[in-house]
Amino acid sequence: MTEKREFDLVIFGATGYTGFFMVRELLQVIAENPAEYSSLKWAVAGRNLTKLNETLAKLAQELNVNLSKVDKIKADVGDADSLLKMAEKTLLIVNVVGPFQLYGKQVVDACVRSGTHHIDISGESTYIESSQIEYDAKAQESGSLIISTCGWDSIPNDVGVDFLKKHFEGKLHSVESFMRFHFGPKETLARFNRHTPSYPTTLATGERTLNCTKKCSLKSFLKVECHCL
Repeated sequence: MTEKREFDLVIFGATGYTGFFMVRELLQVIAENPAEYSSLKWAVAGRNLTKLNETLAKLAQELNVNLSKVDKIKADVGDADSLLKMAEKTLLIVNVVGPFQLYGKQVVDACVRSGTHHIDISGESTYIESSQIEYDAKAQESGSLIISTCGWDSIPNDVGVDFLKKHFEGKLHSVESFMRFHFGPKETLARFNRHTPSYPTTLATGERTLNCTKKCSLKSFLKVECHCL
């Protein structure tokens, strides 16, 4: 990507819990390395401008900095046009809006269409793999880099693979990882379902769709007709 854009990066989802700390960390890095990052052009984005202002005001008070000139972009995962307009303004989107199985691909699609790089914090394997299948060719064509697992839930896998590589007798070729969910009290699960009521169903449906897509891709390669439902 060689074209100049209004921003170097945009943090999408800045009003959320993770988004708050993402912006906070960026501000601290800039403060610690002013010579390197003084010319960095960045903005925050979310679906509610009032909450974006509140987030910046809270950080300004905590860090004793003036954030009145930080640009704010209104964008919503339910509005494809707003996502595309956001993506067209920047070289990179740092996406912290989840669950990504529900809300991730909309942002990836906007980035691929506009040739914008995309980083997210997802560790949701179904979303990640299905995005690779759906957008790999399109991303290569537009020059977009689409990178996931830049967050805490990817660390156990990275550390585990590094440990295995150091102690494996022989050459390590590939590693498969598996997850097991342990839910807490029923009230915790009820709260989870109230906030994202369709997520468990969507996750299961997405897994079945992904498995079907991979089977059909293999059968297509082998020139065998696919009847996966």
